[in-house]
Formats: sequence, C-alpha cells, structure tokens
Amino acid sequence: MYNVVGRFTPVFSSSIGGCYRMKTTPLFPHDRGRYILVLVNLLLTIVLTVLSFRYVQPKDCYRFCDVEAGVPCPAGSCRVGEQKAGWPIPVFIDAPSPSSPLLISGILGVDDYPHPMAMLLTVLFYSMLVWLVLFIIGLIQGQKVDPKLILLALPMNVLLAVVLWMHYFLTGYHV
Repeated sequence: MYNVVGRFTPVFSSSIGGCYRMKTTPLFPHDRGRYILVLVNLLLTIVLTVLSFRYVQPKDCYRFCDVEAGVPCPAGSCRVGEQKAGWPIPVFIDAPSPSSPLLISGILGVDDYPHPMAMLLTVLFYSMLVWLVLFIIGLIQGQKVDPKLILLALPMNVLLAVVLWMHYFLTGYHV
C-alpha cells in the first residue's frame, strides 16, 4: 500500500503494531552503568567487611587470664570470650579450645570461627552504607540512582556473606 505522499505503508500496521514499532529486548534491560554500580557496591562491601575484622577489642590480649571471675586480669591477658573482632557487630568471638594445647584460649586465633548471622548483618550493614554514599554522590552530581539496584544487589550480598563465612570457617580467624 502507498499513502498519499507515495511512501510504502505496511498493510498490517494497525493490527500487529507495524514494523516501525517492533522493539528488541537487550540482554540486560538496564544500562551497563547500573551494573557497574552493583559491582562497585560488592567490591567496596567486601573490602570494608574484611577491614572491619581488624577491629579487635580488647587489643592488648596476649595470654589467657586464669584468675577467678571477681578478680581483675593482669595487663595483657583476657578471659575466654572477652576478645572480639569485627565492627559494628563482632563476627569473631574467642571460644575455648580444649582440644589442642597449641591453641591459646583468651586470644583470637585460627580456632575461632565466624558467627553466620553476625557475618550476614555486617555485610548488609556495609552494603547499605556504600549504597548511601553512592546515592549522595549521585545527588551531588545531579544523577538519579535507581533504588531498585539495592534489591538487585541484595541476593549478591547474601551470597558474598556466605562465601566470606565459608572462607573464614575453613581458615579460622587471621588478619
């Protein structure tokens, strides 16, 4: 069919949408920049989480404190369960190790394993912190960051927490 001007018009344009209205769906429905933000979030989250394990309280535990509960420990010693690592939630807490005389109770070491829920909450805390910073940077630059990206990154952050937990469960606490 030809229209008034003499150009070809598809015959079935009104019934099936016409050839000019056909759209192809890309492999990724969103811009690549959004996925780069998700990757930046994951990388910064893992770095901040691992760095948070360096926050150990109390710091000056070098030996096991074997005195009674009411008596204060000498300087440089801690009771079992007193030394903890991780911030804002302690992921590693010193546990007694009666199985091996080479491992020292009262001090964090390879015999101390991460707590799974604390690991998950710490990873999610740092992920939300990174997203907040990315949203603020986007506002300053006048760009809009899609909040749905948080939902896209959430399963990846949970997987990241599981992988970190498995790594530290197999290797124990080490800095």
